[in-house]
Amino acid sequence: MPKSLPGLEIDGNRIISSDHALVLDRVPQSAIILGGGVIGVEFASAWKSFGADVTIIEGLKHLAPLEDENSSKLLERAFRKRGIKFNLGTFFSKAEYTESGVKVTLADGKEFEAEVLLVAVGRGPVSAGLGYEEQGVAMDRGYVLVDEYMRTNVPTISAVGDLVPTLQLAHVGFAEGILVAERLAGLKAVPIDYDGVPG
Repeated sequence: MPKSLPGLEIDGNRIISSDHALVLDRVPQSAIILGGGVIGVEFASAWKSFGADVTIIEGLKHLAPLEDENSSKLLERAFRKRGIKFNLGTFFSKAEYTESGVKVTLADGKEFEAEVLLVAVGRGPVSAGLGYEEQGVAMDRGYVLVDEYMRTNVPTISAVGDLVPTLQLAHVGFAEGILVAERLAGLKAVPIDYDGVPG
């Protein structure tokens, strides 16, 4: 489920999530992308390829801030060459509708305007109200907590994929599912080395 920031309502109209962006019936003429992580830079690259004027706003000091700094710098250089604009190191303050789009104001007072604002500040699990707490499953910020064999604190319950606080990548979820299946089948299950997982 797409996350937002306090005070920023994703309405699906001019302030959209990545879910909304995937079903747009057009490429926006201009877009501000709030968040320079994986989702933000992917949409920036795609929309720029289709002719949109794109600006990424990332509060941390580099694009793809969770990646190796050298990789981030290479990405920034490539984006500059392609004309993808970005503002780094200043956090979001507010967003408001204008006559024809959205205006974003940063904490330092700098303002940006575009047709749409894509909020790409991360994704979270869909777990609220599904009964995990009632069954005694340990949780943290909506995530189900597991050990290295994907077991929860309740002996008969395992969890994998985007529901657990590991890398949110399809191949990771598949590997976690295989690990659980092998463990349940009595085979020798080997914990996943998350540091060795390709992004």
